[in-house]
Amino acid sequence: MRKTPQILRLAELDDQHFIMACGHGLIHLTWDRATVRMSRDEFRRLGHLLEQAVDDVPPARATSHDPNLISRADGMLELRQGAIAWILAPAEFQNFCQLVRLALSQLDAFLAAGFWERDAPEDSYPHIWEESQRTPFSIN
Repeated sequence: MRKTPQILRLAELDDQHFIMACGHGLIHLTWDRATVRMSRDEFRRLGHLLEQAVDDVPPARATSHDPNLISRADGMLELRQGAIAWILAPAEFQNFCQLVRLALSQLDAFLAAGFWERDAPEDSYPHIWEESQRTPFSIN
């Protein structure tokens, strides 16, 4: 039986705008030089907010507490999720929405196919605290 890859690319606009998912239940959203990690549920809430707002650009205010989307006076759209804020021009916002929509569709397809349910990941990443507790030098 072939193992499910640990990381799957869900959607991509280019090499600086893409979304990946991992077997640990996280979504990795890369936009420009930053990657934001969120749970699948948080990602679905983001997708739901964007679906509500995409037909109404620029939105006066679309909020579901977290995430939150507002139209700024300078014409930019400010999308906040937790401590993260994306400031997007309307065209960038449309691309962002398209990317998230495609990624959600792919995520649903992967999960429906049983990815990450039947087999263990080939390699799992050590917890960050495990990495920090390793001795970087020989004890000799």
